[in-house]
Amino acid sequence: LPTFKVSGLRACYPDAHLVPMEEWTHIIGLPIPEDTTSLPQKVPGAEVNSS
Repeated sequence: LPTFKVSGLRACYPDAHLVPMEEWTHIIGLPIPEDTTSLPQKVPGAEVNSS
């Protein structure tokens, strides 16, 4: 079996320069291995994106 190693979470705050910290939009992601072929949608309403 291949190993499934993941690194730490990554985050960005695209509007940090526009609004106060309390109003920042948070985009948080978990890097996935390059050879991952699918990302199942398990939580309704939570966007699963592989970009």
